[in-house]
Amino acid sequence: MKGTVKTGVSITKTTGKALIAPVTRKSNKPPKAEPKKKKEDSSIEVSKKLRKLEKIEAKTMRPPTFIAGELCAPEQSCRAASRVLSRMSNLQFMSPAWQKCNDVLSAEVEYTAEQDRWFLEGSAVHLGVTPIKGDIARGELQEESLVARCLWESHWREEWCGMYESCVSFYAPMASSPCLEIAYIDITNVRPLENDDESPLPGLPKMVLETAWLCHYIAFRDDEARDTFGEKLEFAIENHVKLVEETASLEQSELRKARFWQGFQTLSESSLSSGTGKWAKISSKDKSMERAVLNGRRMAFDCDTTLFDNLSTAYKFVENLLTRALSFSLEHLEQEPESFVEFLDLTSQLRFLPLDEVDFSSRHAFCLFVNIYHCLLQQALLLSVNGPLHKKSVGHFMKTSCYEIGGDVFSLAELQCCVIRGKMSKPTAPKPPYIEAPKKSNAHRYYALDYTDARVHFVLNTGDIACPVSVPVLTPRLVEQQLNNACAVFLANKQLVIDTRRRTVTLPKVCEVFKHDFGAGDSLSILKFCIGGMDEETANTVRMLLMDESTLIIKFHHTQDQYHASLKFRLPNESIDMGRTSLRDMLIQERLL
Repeated sequence: MKGTVKTGVSITKTTGKALIAPVTRKSNKPPKAEPKKKKEDSSIEVSKKLRKLEKIEAKTMRPPTFIAGELCAPEQSCRAASRVLSRMSNLQFMSPAWQKCNDVLSAEVEYTAEQDRWFLEGSAVHLGVTPIKGDIARGELQEESLVARCLWESHWREEWCGMYESCVSFYAPMASSPCLEIAYIDITNVRPLENDDESPLPGLPKMVLETAWLCHYIAFRDDEARDTFGEKLEFAIENHVKLVEETASLEQSELRKARFWQGFQTLSESSLSSGTGKWAKISSKDKSMERAVLNGRRMAFDCDTTLFDNLSTAYKFVENLLTRALSFSLEHLEQEPESFVEFLDLTSQLRFLPLDEVDFSSRHAFCLFVNIYHCLLQQALLLSVNGPLHKKSVGHFMKTSCYEIGGDVFSLAELQCCVIRGKMSKPTAPKPPYIEAPKKSNAHRYYALDYTDARVHFVLNTGDIACPVSVPVLTPRLVEQQLNNACAVFLANKQLVIDTRRRTVTLPKVCEVFKHDFGAGDSLSILKFCIGGMDEETANTVRMLLMDESTLIIKFHHTQDQYHASLKFRLPNESIDMGRTSLRDMLIQERLL
């Protein structure tokens, strides 16, 4: 049946007679329409197939590579089938183990239908598509073609593609409205994608339609179809852009700029698959939320897979990536949007970071994940669709803003709670901005770091104004000094208030939420720990107050409901100076009370 194509591994040989469909001839006329089939719940059907494949895997081969993020059911079944096929290629032909694998796969393989023989041939009628007609905004239909559009790396869907005067539209089978529409003014590049060993759908020529925020991949039946479509598309884009530029007013230019940034922000709320992606939804408090993978501008097969020769290269790459991320602001991006596009392409490389080689007990791993966390936080803040964060939106923001890293997926909440703080104490009554990862994300604790120093809470930025707006780029060589500086800067950010007359000290809220990481977990232990982040004058004042602990009152700040619009890069000398001068000035506040 014409529809979704799954590509797990490239199969050039049949694995046995049971998998060979009967040889039939292709008719001279294309089928009139898609065949009618009984509607079934695809997720249930896929789950049944997956369970069969998993049983075979458990009996005949090693367990699959660990992935903490939950894949959607179609992707799980595709990967399981690929692993079974790979296993069969290493088994003796017709052996009992081979037969078991072959029987299960054979039961799930459908015979080729007439529609399959006409894959990527025909017209809208043959896909059951009814394109919208008479739309003035789109203009007249200039060209049409059947293409396979990439939903994610291993899944491509046959769709009808219509080239209009102002845009290109894609329709899924049996659809009466487009599932994707790309305006010509948004297309920045049209280029062919060469086939190589990593290319999916081997043998089919492919084309890339680039927008600033996302690359769209489509495959054609042959080179002639791709080249003809590409030439006409480039001609249509050139004519439309020329017309727009000739008639555009100042107001329309501003609207185009707004549309440009709306496209960037759309990247954080939607995907190529229109709500269905490679990763399963996140469940939290009986609500299902789609993951927003923010480093997906390019698909993995369109990236440089040889960038990380070793871990040292990966660590340095992430340090440079965060440095570049912290150089952006909303004003800067409006002036130089091309630099942000380059940054998006660089984040796509994180998919190839060799997580299986990382020593999670090392300071290198700590620096790596904290830097990635802050890079993702900065990008998510810049692309925040709903404007500045607030206490009602920060939970969704932290749980859905994600990066794909080393073949797995991590949200801000998962990086913070399961990885960086994974082996530290549980928070006490956390409220926004302190967001816990969903229970189903506990598998991410597989990556939990052994670095359990309480200073971690002062270096991790949660985006609220209780945290400094500046963020350090951690390096293994200087991490101890950087953590000390982070404590000083955090306390200097109006988070330490001393009133000697009333014998009262007010500490940061984060210390109360994660109190069990500070010694015995009581208020005195927390205050004594914080002395290490104070300048000498302030520390001496606190020590004097501690001489009579029975009359000392220790309080904690309330949580903040205001958030930074973006973060900034923290210079090493800036952090030290800020810590020394600001903390000393804190004592002045007691005279104002």
